[in-house]
Amino acid sequence: MDLIWFLNKLYMAFKNKFEQFHSQQEAKEKKEYLLRRDLDKEFEEKFGDWSDKLNEAEYQAKKETWIEDRINEAESLEELNDRMEEEIQKNKESKIDRLSGLERREEMYKRMKEKIKEILGIEEEEQLSDEEWLDVFKKQEAENIPQNEYSVMIADVSYLNLVNELGHAKGDKLIEDVGAAFRKTRTRGYRHGGDEFAALLENKQEAREKSQDIKDLFPQQSIGNILKEEFGVEPNIDIGVADFQEALHIFQEMLQNEDVKKEILKKKPLRCFNDVWAGIADKRAQMSKARERMAILADMYKKDRENYNKIITFLRKGAYGITNEEVAALSEAENRKQEIEKLIWEKQQQRRENLIKKKPQDDSEKLNILEEVQILKTNGIK
Repeated sequence: MDLIWFLNKLYMAFKNKFEQFHSQQEAKEKKEYLLRRDLDKEFEEKFGDWSDKLNEAEYQAKKETWIEDRINEAESLEELNDRMEEEIQKNKESKIDRLSGLERREEMYKRMKEKIKEILGIEEEEQLSDEEWLDVFKKQEAENIPQNEYSVMIADVSYLNLVNELGHAKGDKLIEDVGAAFRKTRTRGYRHGGDEFAALLENKQEAREKSQDIKDLFPQQSIGNILKEEFGVEPNIDIGVADFQEALHIFQEMLQNEDVKKEILKKKPLRCFNDVWAGIADKRAQMSKARERMAILADMYKKDRENYNKIITFLRKGAYGITNEEVAALSEAENRKQEIEKLIWEKQQQRRENLIKKKPQDDSEKLNILEEVQILKTNGIK
């Protein structure tokens, strides 16, 4: 009985493989047939007048040689394309980002999950459903969590788009420099996005110390001289830090909205919590970037209008869309630092008001809006 079952399984496996191979062969033959048909037509359009100069046999031979050459080129190109797609897929599946040499964002989220279990006293092997995770987050007393318990650090690299203007190879070098800064400071880092990097530290004090070490070391990397020479700015990395306790406060406020709670269940509570936690740090990194950019633009507007005109388009977005009129006013301000803080507060307040007025297209967008509105609270925007 076992032998019959085994032979039957073997037959089915062979049959499936054969059918798959046959199907692939059919697809290949059909593709080649269509390609030949199109090439035949193209040859007639390009070289049809040869038929007057050559006899039929010579003309057909010329056509066949030309078509075969085009097919071989197409197959080589397809093979190259397949190889490139394979490399891209391998890169996606790899745990390490190729340029920075740091781990990928997904690896940080896995580690965040482990730390959340540790903080909330959940056994490592214990598997919770999405509803159970919601209950855990809802019932947890945020005040009982030590305030300095684990912190997420988000680092936002400045001027990547400026450097890319000088060639993407130089932009790649800037990303490599970030990875080097993380490694030299013995910080386990992650590539969080295009120009964003992250780390998960034991506490807020360690996060602040590592942040300062990275900020101090990063400008010393090799790309710095080019930025200074071409645009009058120096490499910079803006960093924001958020601890677990404040992320829990924000997340619990979000759970009070029943519609949002349903959407959180769809998105997965743990992933949504991690997005909020990293989002707080990211907002702080954005504020740091805006301060730095507004100060640089105000200074350049007054002292170096040529470089100001070269970089304003690239720096405007990171400065909350600052206008030329606002830059001019900052350049003349007696207490520039105070005026920058006031302008940042106004820009964020406007952002919050626009979000509240916005009509979400669906529940997913509604969740994203509420998430950002709640995160803005951590910066005093209410």
